[in-house]
Amino acid sequence: MRKIYLISNTKMTDESVVNLSVSKIEFLKFELNLSDYDVLVATSKNAFNALKFNGISPINLPVFAIANSCASAAREFGFGEIYTGKNAHGDDFAREILPLLIGARLASLLNERKALKTGLFGTLFASIFIAFMLCFKFEVIGVIIAFFLLLLFTGFVLPTASSLAMNEGREYAGSASAILGFCPFFLGGVVSPLVGLGDIFYSTSIVILACTLLALISFLRLKRVA
Repeated sequence: MRKIYLISNTKMTDESVVNLSVSKIEFLKFELNLSDYDVLVATSKNAFNALKFNGISPINLPVFAIANSCASAAREFGFGEIYTGKNAHGDDFAREILPLLIGARLASLLNERKALKTGLFGTLFASIFIAFMLCFKFEVIGVIIAFFLLLLFTGFVLPTASSLAMNEGREYAGSASAILGFCPFFLGGVVSPLVGLGDIFYSTSIVILACTLLALISFLRLKRVA
């Protein structure tokens, strides 16, 4: 029987498969103060292995992970606020997170509560803009601008909401981190099939508007209770 040659670092249990490794991962020593940065963008799960190798501990820092395996490594390392890319290709991932990074940078110029409030009202404005563009079938450039604004203001919301939640639940940091990690996946699973009901332009508009309104109402009610 002829042997199969597999060009990969992943070992196979099948004896007929011969692994040909063409690369090797070697961690180098370095010093890094994560508190000097606003966000951490990771394109490989080995980024967190490198941090661990150098004895660098996780902090309350937003992480933008390129794929699920990278996000899982970030979560296992100890990060709680993680955004997982929808596309694992580098250029697409960069374009996807650009408005989020701009929003996060602008949000860092404000205090956390003001940044969160700005982000929530901004996402509501952007969702109304999106609904208008979709329902009246405007040119695609208008839809792109509307979604860019939505992601921009989402960049205000994600880091500040997670930071405030972690600070409030500092005594239960592990549980708080687990809830923050679970909620996006749960809500995404609930919302995803809804946008496919009926006319996708109308259903998408309604779902985005409903979600942003719910987020803003929840913030205002919690603020009143606090």
